Amino acid sequence: MLALLKSCSGKLAYMPIMMVAMALLMVKPILMARFFRPEEFAAYSSGLLISSTFCMFGCLGLYNELQRDMPVKFYAGLERKAFVLLLQAALVAAVCFVLLGLGGFSSVEIAGLGGAGLTVGVFHGFSQQLFLLSTVESKSRGETLRFSHQLISKAVLVITIAVFVGWKTDSAVATLLTEAVISLLLGVGIVVRAVSRFSLVSLMRLAVRQLGRINWPDALTLMGVTMVTFMVMNLDRWLAGVLMPARDFAIYAFAWVVLMAAQAAQAMVNASVFPALAREYAASGRRRSFRLAGLISLLTLVAGVILAWPLCKLINGGISLYFPEYVKATTVVVIFYLGGVLRFSNFFSGFLIVVGKERPLLVINVATLLAGVMLWFAVFGLAGFSRLVPLAWFSLFLMALNYFAILVYAFLEGRPGSRYKDACSARDSK
Repeated sequence: MLALLKSCSGKLAYMPIMMVAMALLMVKPILMARFFRPEEFAAYSSGLLISSTFCMFGCLGLYNELQRDMPVKFYAGLERKAFVLLLQAALVAAVCFVLLGLGGFSSVEIAGLGGAGLTVGVFHGFSQQLFLLSTVESKSRGETLRFSHQLISKAVLVITIAVFVGWKTDSAVATLLTEAVISLLLGVGIVVRAVSRFSLVSLMRLAVRQLGRINWPDALTLMGVTMVTFMVMNLDRWLAGVLMPARDFAIYAFAWVVLMAAQAAQAMVNASVFPALAREYAASGRRRSFRLAGLISLLTLVAGVILAWPLCKLINGGISLYFPEYVKATTVVVIFYLGGVLRFSNFFSGFLIVVGKERPLLVINVATLLAGVMLWFAVFGLAGFSRLVPLAWFSLFLMALNYFAILVYAFLEGRPGSRYKDACSARDSK
């Protein structure tokens, strides 16, 4: 097991830079809460929720397909095909933005954000999606240090320019638009530089011409997996945005920064872990890939538990001292922290995607989501979805149910006596 961990340890030199980038990105919503009125912070948080939701389906599953296939294509020397897939994902994201962005000018309002603000939220999601797509190349090559530089460049620009705009304008829409433009410009620049060995025009033509050759059933299944996983992690935020008054949603969103930090941290670690799982699977088979996922999950879970008391104490003390308008958030910080630990330590979903078990993963996610919602509603009724503390407990309940269901299935897939071992042995040995 130590040998497996060593296969990733060399890739973790990027962590100090990534931790700085993560800290900057986590400071951003805290500063916005400081500068904005609670109602405006609610609108800003609503825009971020719309943005992150778009990222879950904006590529129709091609982002996950790219994360899974690009490391393998690079390993096989098929760089042109890898870049064609990247551009196809970007094109699909652009089409989704055009179609969904047109619906932004409507009478719908979510936590104080409506009309053109909804379109800006979708545009924000598109820009984040493009930036994420652009960074898959460096991650797939195992160049996590370059990836960390890409991320910290974005973090520095956002924390200086976008936060300044928020401070000066007290406008959630202007701030979201500024963040979106920064991400869009960075994403385009990274893609152009990455494909510089080839003709961008010819790659674009290939990308358009070969859209029909994409394995859409697999891509859409992956989209379903990410969407349902997203709902498991974020359904409480949508319920809060729809059912709570803007000021209460602002408090809930402020406390939710704890979970946001955990998700960001997991994504950063996964920038190294997911390609490593894919490479381990391609080189040595599913058993070693599962052992690597399990070892990293255990280490992160233990670290999260050890740090629970001091971190929650520090967070609650900071809220009481510097954010008196959000002091009610201290009642749910511990709940969100526990949910964050589960989120941070879940690398088993990535393992299942790597070994091609996205359809069973989708079934597990849908089943746990439906079961969790029905059980919670049966016990607490609608009030359990519309108040601060019960809704936070609902979030933790959903994440715990999903985490342990995925853990059990991943164990069955990765154990030495898996019934799939013989059927997959030929593929695993390639």
